[in-house]
Amino acid sequence: MMTHSNTRAIRPSRADSTGPRQAERKQTTFLIEIAERDAGLAIMEGDGARFIASDPQFQQLDNRRFPNLGHLVRAAESMDAKARADRKRRPEAAMGSNG
Repeated sequence: MMTHSNTRAIRPSRADSTGPRQAERKQTTFLIEIAERDAGLAIMEGDGARFIASDPQFQQLDNRRFPNLGHLVRAAESMDAKARADRKRRPEAAMGSNG
């Protein structure tokens, strides 16, 4: 039996907004965790979600818009799976080579 070690968590984050018309500008923000790493934030905007990367591994997705939160999470999971596969194929790249 094969277990899947890639875990994810989506937790609401508190967006701090001050000033007039707070309610009009209030955004829902989620912390996206992929494989127990803080990948970044998902900011829900009208008709979709925008990703702000906090981990360099997910930088390619930074500031990209997705139709919904599910699409955003799947893209981050896919990027993580690719990075894991690359490290598995080339373990010296992950650990550094001595020449």
